[in-house]
Amino acid sequence: MTRKSTKLIRVPEELYNRLTKIAEEKDLPIWKVVAEALSYYEHYTKKTKEMQKLPRLDKASWYCYKFSASVGSLRENPTEENLALLANTCKQLEERYGIDTKLVLKMASEYVKKRSTQAKIEMNETAKLIVGDIICKFLYEQ
Repeated sequence: MTRKSTKLIRVPEELYNRLTKIAEEKDLPIWKVVAEALSYYEHYTKKTKEMQKLPRLDKASWYCYKFSASVGSLRENPTEENLALLANTCKQLEERYGIDTKLVLKMASEYVKKRSTQAKIEMNETAKLIVGDIICKFLYEQ
């Protein structure tokens, strides 16, 4: 059985203590904890770089689809659960890209309460405005 050569590295004591604690909790050698951390780091940074490379049209298409699918689910089955899913998508659009979705959420909430044709039409109209906002945000704004 051949033994792999090893090297020593110097790390601050606080880092060594954290590595030791994790190694004990996971019942792993310290080098495996370091290897897992490096693997995670490489995966995370690669994913982040790939996300930054996504063309603006691709992002716009994705968010238009995601938002429209949420609205469609609510139209098909107007429940509080589907309203919450739409609210989550709207929250992402607001927090990540500054797209104001308050009106569509208000109209969606009205549709869940009333389930009338007029409420559905109003929700659809405001949803179209949001899709337009998404397109403008990604394709025309810097």
